[in-house]
Amino acid sequence: MCNGKVLFHHALGFAAYCNQCRCVRFAFGTTAIYFTEHQFSLFCEYILDFYPHYNAASLMKNVWIPLGEQNTYLIISGKELHLLKKSLRRAISRLHVCQLIETACQQLN
Repeated sequence: MCNGKVLFHHALGFAAYCNQCRCVRFAFGTTAIYFTEHQFSLFCEYILDFYPHYNAASLMKNVWIPLGEQNTYLIISGKELHLLKKSLRRAISRLHVCQLIETACQQLN
């Protein structure tokens, strides 16, 4: 069982990193998925770079984000996308900190 370090957490979702299995548990809305560290980094990069043009006040669920599996999408509003992007920025920063700490601990041993 993973023992996750919280990368972000709020009413709509969370991301937690396990340094033992090097995976990220991610949930947003009613969607949950496991990512490898690398997949999560690519997912964050994709969301932050590819989805800049949606109205942050829109409540219409018209943003379709593919999740890697055929015909599997995260469907959110512009407002939710704004929160997701903010959350992913925080998560990627915290993931980098976790990786730096892990590397430093390995070098000390």
